[in-house]
Amino acid sequence: MTESAPVWGSDLIEPPQLELLGITMKNNQPVTTVEYVLKETDSIVSKTDLKGVITYVNLDFLRISGFTETELIGASHNIVRHPDMPVEAFADLWASLKANRPWTGIVKNRCKNGDYYWVRANATPIYENGQCIGYMSVRSKPSQEQINAAKSAYLMFREGHAGDMRIKDGVVVKPGLLSKLNLMRNASIKTRMVCALAAMSMLMLAIGGMGLLGMSTTKDALRITYENSVIPSSQLSDIQKLLLTNRLRIAVSLVTPTPEIIKKNTEEVEHNIAEISKIWDAYSANPNFTAEDRILVNKFAEDRKKFVTEGLKPAIAALRANDIALANKIVVEKVRAFYEPVGEDIHKLMTMQNEDARQYYHDAANHYTSVRNQAITLIVIGALLALWAVLTLVSGVLRPMQKVIDLLRNVAQGKYDNDLVVGRHDELGTLMDNIKAMQIRLGFDRADSQRIASGSGWITYPPA
Repeated sequence: MTESAPVWGSDLIEPPQLELLGITMKNNQPVTTVEYVLKETDSIVSKTDLKGVITYVNLDFLRISGFTETELIGASHNIVRHPDMPVEAFADLWASLKANRPWTGIVKNRCKNGDYYWVRANATPIYENGQCIGYMSVRSKPSQEQINAAKSAYLMFREGHAGDMRIKDGVVVKPGLLSKLNLMRNASIKTRMVCALAAMSMLMLAIGGMGLLGMSTTKDALRITYENSVIPSSQLSDIQKLLLTNRLRIAVSLVTPTPEIIKKNTEEVEHNIAEISKIWDAYSANPNFTAEDRILVNKFAEDRKKFVTEGLKPAIAALRANDIALANKIVVEKVRAFYEPVGEDIHKLMTMQNEDARQYYHDAANHYTSVRNQAITLIVIGALLALWAVLTLVSGVLRPMQKVIDLLRNVAQGKYDNDLVVGRHDELGTLMDNIKAMQIRLGFDRADSQRIASGSGWITYPPA
């Protein structure tokens, strides 16, 4: 390794792709099975430059690692790396530090004599005048539960059995299906809220649009029902009344065959015939008749024509000629016989119109049901989105803020080893990263103050 090359393989820095960089992980030997257990009061502190060269250590570091000051200062920090640590842990550490984020994880280190010790390592970049000049690490005793979990997970990584497990910000995680499908998991709070409000606004517009469309559709349905059912039914009803009136007028003329009655009734019958023709022309011009409807329409037209030309008009002529016997014969043999199919035809046409009206009603009811269900679906989706937005605010903002408040309260009371799992990269994640870095720095400063107060001599050198 050249002098300018970074020194990797410590509990402080590790690149994600060592082979591509031509760097070999250092395998410190020998190792034993003897564990050195840290005390609750132990605080292992160190600084390195950007190349991972140690520039600063405390007495706990010396006492626990077994190395001397001369052996550590100016040496690569991978001098304490234990071969049981997986590459993935240091790759994650490197990714966090390169992204200017602090890192916290459980690390197994090696003593000079081959013994080992577990630490809860907190690492953070060191800045001066806005520039990163190195890295600081403060380590403390982890819980046995944390050690057992890390030991089991690290073994799976080393043996290649980790599967989907990943080390993210020092925490071993296994992405679930929901997290994989959650496209907003890395989005900022601003983006999440904007998306939620935009989605709710779009749903409100969709519901409003459906309402307007439904009103327009209802208006069209009413118009179609009126034009294709109400008006035609009224026309057929008028024709039926006029047909019956004509029969009555002819019958009255036969019962009271005075010139005045005959003149009045025959004129009314002729007027009614013309009126029926006018109404029928309007009715039969309906363009919405089906082929089956048109058969009924044509049959009525033919039967009525025969009824008028061979029944009514000859009867009117006989009455006007005062030939009552002939008029009566025509009524009995022609008018009554030809009226029967006409009456049946008009009845079938009215039934057809009723069926059409019923179909219009069913179509309108089905359309209403469809629009109603769609509107209910959109309303439910909107309610779920509103609930999601509230839960996002509570779980994504308020709860983390409460954690931040609790942590700051502990820091204010002089407690600098608080657990703070960030696990997010939004605005709150940035805030928590900075608080975490502040906590590490304060822990370091406290250890430094204790050193000065005790008169202990730490050997430090400026960064190379």
